[in-house]
Amino acid sequence: MAQDQHHQQDRLAFTIPEACQALSISRTHFYQLAKTGQAPAVTKLGSRSIILRTSLDAWLSAHTQSALGV
Repeated sequence: MAQDQHHQQDRLAFTIPEACQALSISRTHFYQLAKTGQAPAVTKLGSRSIILRTSLDAWLSAHTQSALGV
């Protein structure tokens, strides 16, 4: 498990299912967030949709701060 978390930290990008797993949210919830413009930014890479690590980190930081009232 610790090795899996370390591997996630080294990754530059995630698929949507991988990002959902990392965030512990369902794909349905992710798509609900995306529909309202509240999901992490998705980048198209050819026919694939990916979420860059930097986008995921920025989204997580912003939502953590807003949850804490910062």
